[in-house]
Amino acid sequence: MAYYIKSQIGYGNIYKIKNKKAVRYICKNKKGLYIILSLINGKLVSKPKYEQLIKQNYSTKFNYTILPPSNRLTLDNY
Repeated sequence: MAYYIKSQIGYGNIYKIKNKKAVRYICKNKKGLYIILSLINGKLVSKPKYEQLIKQNYSTKFNYTILPPSNRLTLDNY
């Protein structure tokens, strides 16, 4: 799944976690981060993650309005 996400976004690296059946996807590219932000914007459910985006000034860095967390869980991505 991580390789699929990387191929769809077009940016990032995947690292295998030692001694575990897990991988980590890390994206540091500004264009890749913008794509990820646009995909998750308004779909966060927890307030701490929303506050983390605000605290890190993602709205200023990407000139993008970050929507507040949703009150309901949705699996739609549009």
